[in-house]
Amino acid sequence: MNKCVEKIKRSGILNTANIWHAVFAALFSLMLIFGRHVIIDEAERGTVETVLFEDMHWIDFFAWLLIAALVFLVIKGVPKLRREWFFGEARNGKEIVQFFVSFFVITLCYVPYVMSFWPGGIYSDTVGSMEIALGISDMTSHEPIGYTLLWKLMFAVAGGSFEPGDYGALYMFTVVQSLAMVLLFAFFVNWLYRRGLKKSITAVLTIIFAIFPLFPFYGVSLWKDTIFGMIVFLYSWFLFCLNEKISKDGDIGIKQIVLYVVLSLCIVFFRNNGIYVMTVTSLILALVIIKNRKLLKKLGIASLATLIVCLVIHHPVFDALDYNVDTSIESLSVPIQQSAYILCTGGKMSEEERDFLQSVMPYENWYATYDPVVVDYIKFDPAFDRGYFNDNVGRFIKTYIGLCLKNPVKAIKAHLLTTLGYWDVIQSSGSAYICPTSIAWTGIFQGDYFTYYTGICFQDYVYPRKYLSAAIFAWIAIYALFSLLAQKKGRNVLPIVPALTLWGTLMIAAPLAFSFRYVFGVFLCTPIYLLCLADKE
Repeated sequence: MNKCVEKIKRSGILNTANIWHAVFAALFSLMLIFGRHVIIDEAERGTVETVLFEDMHWIDFFAWLLIAALVFLVIKGVPKLRREWFFGEARNGKEIVQFFVSFFVITLCYVPYVMSFWPGGIYSDTVGSMEIALGISDMTSHEPIGYTLLWKLMFAVAGGSFEPGDYGALYMFTVVQSLAMVLLFAFFVNWLYRRGLKKSITAVLTIIFAIFPLFPFYGVSLWKDTIFGMIVFLYSWFLFCLNEKISKDGDIGIKQIVLYVVLSLCIVFFRNNGIYVMTVTSLILALVIIKNRKLLKKLGIASLATLIVCLVIHHPVFDALDYNVDTSIESLSVPIQQSAYILCTGGKMSEEERDFLQSVMPYENWYATYDPVVVDYIKFDPAFDRGYFNDNVGRFIKTYIGLCLKNPVKAIKAHLLTTLGYWDVIQSSGSAYICPTSIAWTGIFQGDYFTYYTGICFQDYVYPRKYLSAAIFAWIAIYALFSLLAQKKGRNVLPIVPALTLWGTLMIAAPLAFSFRYVFGVFLCTPIYLLCLADKE
């Protein structure tokens, strides 16, 4: 036995690269196997009869091993991205001409979207922030304060309301958001070009940003996820530059610290799960620089101070202002779904656990409202006692843990179903994929000025007929993570952390199994993943 172990060690099979590649292959294979057991009848609203996770079979184990082996071989056969494939010598100038070329091309391609969906698409969450900004509704933490204040600024500058034609703030928000996206991409491409990105690759990247429909569609969709996605992209891009400066100089200046704090604050206050993104990123950053005591002290103080400020505002301040309404229900969406699945499929439970669920909502309502892929039907049911639930969060968590321990397989199935769109690369949906249109009940009129002026219905050509799974981009990020670890480039992982953490928060607390907008930032950061893979040590 010892001789066999020695032979394996000498062969190099168990080297670091193979171990990390094998782990990724095993996880990716497991995802494909699990995905094959999900059955969805899209003709009806989801129930335990129409959305199911079929039982596994012993043959699945061998299929998993076979697929994992194939994935491993494919990974080993994929050549490492080499910097010289994409980059030449750095360009010393500001390359203003290239910037304006990218800016012009991307703008030209986005204008038809703005004209076709004028004055922009809105969603229910958008309406919530608009009503708070106009003083129609009270402020709550459900609508991120950063996004709501942005609406207040738009109304203060451009005016407007929900009255037909009185859309000053809507006009301004659509133009500003679309322009911000164009500028973000133009600056990013120009930054790469100045670093030596080859002209052909620069042209291809510009064209992708210009014509791939998800970019302009999100530009004209006025919801918080577009702005937050761009902030996540900026944050990741900044972390790449920060990591590079630390590697080169071993130190950073006040400018980098200020940018780090400002972007961290934006991450936290433009999306409620942003505080987890900022916290995890700060911890990974600390690990990256742990041997540099001087720098660790600088960034440690900045991170800790920022986190304390954010926590104080999120809790004592927001609590005093009565902003934190129903936050428990939002953060416990997945446990609520798992508990409902166990109840509706006849899982094991004690009388005490059964009585608690009955106190939150009558049994018949649990059965009638439970949808394996959407928690909203439960939490918005009039019979769901929100006050009782919020007052008994501790008891619910105790009940939930007990149910999971008694029904581990059902708990796993329920979790996989309620997060389906974030881990399965095959499953996709149009739910919250894009929102270029206005919701009818808002009374907001939307005009297709592109058709009006040209006689050509641009919408017919660009409206999605197939939906991409959000999981595709999450798995690209996961692959980048494992590939960098396999190459012993651990510090290059830092810029990928914000997107992976964002994805992780959805895997823990997703209210909808399909909502591309929730992980728009993960999709947007795809060029950052590739940049990390192609970057030198």
